Amino acid sequence: MAIVMPTVVDDNGTGTTGTILDLAKWTALGAAIDAAIALGGGVQTSASVGVVADFALTAGVTLLTLTNASLLQLTGIAAGVDGQRLTIVFQRETERKR
Repeated sequence: MAIVMPTVVDDNGTGTTGTILDLAKWTALGAAIDAAIALGGGVQTSASVGVVADFALTAGVTLLTLTNASLLQLTGIAAGVDGQRLTIVFQRETERKR
């Protein structure tokens, strides 16, 4: 899925030459990005603690959210393919309550 960026022209300072921002265009762009992320992989959440060797990552996951209450050390991740990107995010308990 190709994401097409809206063409934007910077104003020269007069307030008359730049692109007028269209909320609908930017909303559509955000929706396209969300769709691309959804197609690109899933999200996995883990509350594992301690030392975990070869963490079992679900196939196709691109975002791993850690919600552990104490220290976690990952010494390996099982699954994935060459070139696959994985984002690991730690979410504190106070942020989960929002």
